[in-house]
Amino acid sequence: MENKSDQLEECPIVCAINVIGGKWKVTVLNFLCERTYRFKELERSVSGISPKVLTDILQELEDDGLITRKVAVVKPLRVEYTISPKGELVKPVLASLRVFAQKLM
Repeated sequence: MENKSDQLEECPIVCAINVIGGKWKVTVLNFLCERTYRFKELERSVSGISPKVLTDILQELEDDGLITRKVAVVKPLRVEYTISPKGELVKPVLASLRVFAQKLM
């Protein structure tokens, strides 16, 4: 079985799609590129996503270093998600995808 570095050597586009692909990741990243969100804000903003799927997506994006999760020690507990410096690299990709989508319409 190939690991991520094997995939990158084979095709960088495949590697990128593995990191940001899927039904929800690009949508979540698109919101987080605009500003910091709390979980419930994201859940309300991303129409149709379940809490479990959102939790899984946020964990995967955090594991890949594209977002950061900050827990504020206040009552009630507040968890905020924001784009990381590595995740900033996604912004021009999303802009290109928007242009591509507009040309397809």
